[in-house]
Amino acid sequence: MVELAILIGIFSYLVFAVGLLSGLNYLSYLSLGFLGVIVFLAIKKKVWEKIIGFFREIKKDKISLLIFVLLFIQAVVNLLGALGPELGFDALWYHLTIPKIYLAQGRVFFIPGSLF
Repeated sequence: MVELAILIGIFSYLVFAVGLLSGLNYLSYLSLGFLGVIVFLAIKKKVWEKIIGFFREIKKDKISLLIFVLLFIQAVVNLLGALGPELGFDALWYHLTIPKIYLAQGRVFFIPGSLF
């Protein structure tokens, strides 16, 4: 878990560096994200063996399988709400205005004055 946190921190600094170098676009984000996933999977090679063993054990016990399915459904519902787009005016105005300006310009820069 510590490795994932460190990789997310490295990813955020890489995205910031790409923004400072005026290279903000979706292709750079996708390539950095893909590279991060590959590095994480290479680091955590043994994790997949544990996951496969966990699912083999769950298949043997029906109650554990039922509890796992219910937890999985709840996790999916919560992630849909948490990762879904913001629809309210306040959230869109206060949190997304500056990043949209950065994306429109293709770089991270100082915005003088009070934008709000």
